Amino acid sequence: MVVLPAAGVNMKAINWTVLTTVCILTSACMTQNTNGGNDSDHEKYKYCDIVLQKTEITEKEWVLNLLAKGYKLYSGMGYYKVYNISLQWGQSWQRCEDDGTHLLIINSEAEANVAREIVAAYPSVHAFHIGFHDFFLEGQYVTVHGQSLKAAGYSKWGSGQPDNYGDRENCGAMRRSATLADINCSYTYWFICERER
Repeated sequence: MVVLPAAGVNMKAINWTVLTTVCILTSACMTQNTNGGNDSDHEKYKYCDIVLQKTEITEKEWVLNLLAKGYKLYSGMGYYKVYNISLQWGQSWQRCEDDGTHLLIINSEAEANVAREIVAAYPSVHAFHIGFHDFFLEGQYVTVHGQSLKAAGYSKWGSGQPDNYGDRENCGAMRRSATLADINCSYTYWFICERER
């Protein structure tokens, strides 16, 4: 199960902290039937709360930590890392979160140029997981920070994209040209993590 930050949590506003996402399953289960009432004969749902635990560290410690993990500073925009392992989108999201970063969100044409520069080193890789999805409402793509792509500053889709092929494409990817595509979340790709400068 992928647990995303709650809608409305501005992760950029607290990017000076180490964030840990903790899923707490309630001990009591709520049962719900199709007409909205509760009924013990229907499927049980467990609810999960997001808890952000903050551990303050200095900016210098952040940078040293990122560099030790293989992140590089590009064009003064931020720290980026390509993970050259193929994971599903949710696993990729979690790996970035574990680093204290997030899946790449392209915020401008300048950052798209940085993304092109980064992936140029990997000519055989055709797509990378990045930080957007339409989990909340089909066809309404938002970043892992909850912003629409337009509000985030970049929404250049590849030809024929998004297409929700097979009615199964809810996760975000970037092609080598830095154009966006929707993909099946269970497909495995390399991925790019970032932390803004």
